[in-house]
Amino acid sequence: MTESRHPALGISIPEAWQSTTVASLCGQYNGALQTGPFGSQLHASDYSADGIPVVMPQDLVRGSISVARIARVSEDNANRLERHKLLPGDVVFSRRGDVTRFAIVTEQEKGWLCGTGCLRIRMGAAPVSPSYLRYFWSHDSIKRWLLSEAQGATMPNLNTKILGALPVLFPPLDEQKRIAAILDKADAIRRKRQEAIALTDELLRSTFLEMFGDPVTNPKGWAEYPLRALCSHVVDCPHSTPTYSPAPTGYFCVRSSDIRNSRMVLSETKQVPEEVFHERIKRLEPTANDIIYCREGGRFGNAALVPPSLHLCMGQRMMLLRAAVHIATPIFLWMAVTSPDFYRRASNLSVGTAAPRVNVRDLVEVSVLTPPLELQQRFESIAETTMALRDRLGRAAEYDENLFHSLIHHAFHGDLLNTAA
Repeated sequence: MTESRHPALGISIPEAWQSTTVASLCGQYNGALQTGPFGSQLHASDYSADGIPVVMPQDLVRGSISVARIARVSEDNANRLERHKLLPGDVVFSRRGDVTRFAIVTEQEKGWLCGTGCLRIRMGAAPVSPSYLRYFWSHDSIKRWLLSEAQGATMPNLNTKILGALPVLFPPLDEQKRIAAILDKADAIRRKRQEAIALTDELLRSTFLEMFGDPVTNPKGWAEYPLRALCSHVVDCPHSTPTYSPAPTGYFCVRSSDIRNSRMVLSETKQVPEEVFHERIKRLEPTANDIIYCREGGRFGNAALVPPSLHLCMGQRMMLLRAAVHIATPIFLWMAVTSPDFYRRASNLSVGTAAPRVNVRDLVEVSVLTPPLELQQRFESIAETTMALRDRLGRAAEYDENLFHSLIHHAFHGDLLNTAA
């Protein structure tokens, strides 16, 4: 098969495939690129407990829209923002923060709103399958392109001009559908593994609630203390952008993107030179069972326990909590600060909608129900068993993820169909 090299992506593609951009497809096939509503159009006071979902950057997960923390507005507000309503086949990209996040809109999300902090692509009648695009734009070369083209070092941003230049490479429609069908099967396997992981997380959370009760109603009448009272140390991250190393150094810098579903994922964590590491840990070096908490951005409210035997420092927009073990165990504290109740209380103190953030001095004053230490230690013993199972599932999921991306690599070199056969 004859191939050519795409100049922007640096990958070889079959010569028979078409190579174009989002803007060209939109222009040729009556599509459109549009920015989501600005803060002046959609205020914090417009959000409500019920109503029409508003898709924000945090809701863009693995090419789909997650409703776990989705915001909503009334039908009147949704109608006021009619031009931002979504249709099946639309693609929603994060406009700031993690600009590699995107999702394909399905029939289920028809009529929802493209939210602040997002960009919407509508392809019109372009001969490109949305299912195919979901996988093509998951390719590592696309992620690298987005990160390199985004503006701003502290908070990367996209705009319609940049997104309009996003490459689109595709074979004939019937081949797109065959590629998508194969990748759908591989994706289903990794999703089932993720569902198993979610069940262990649910078991851990339900055990927490059974032993300690609902923190909102506090049926067991536990004492309540500010977060700072449960910590021996609270350290904000350095506000400067770290210098990353092009070669492995053994010194990892944890960014907000490395904390997913309240776990630390180190497979893509960047490393820093030794001197940078020591500069960033002048106040405190994270050690095993410390908690790294995301206090700003698309992963606001996410937190993870530091694993043992690693040299870690923190990137931007994060803070470190170390449990005061005379009053709180590390696992109890981690579960407490990742609970929906704590997230709600922290969110009430945050500023910004697309990229919420909260000051450390405000966050440490958030109150936490604090059961007796002996009961926390019993929970810790149960939790360790559940977390060990979760870790085994996580390693298997990592294998699934690597296999999936290998298939994507084959797909966009034009040989997936031969490999699958």
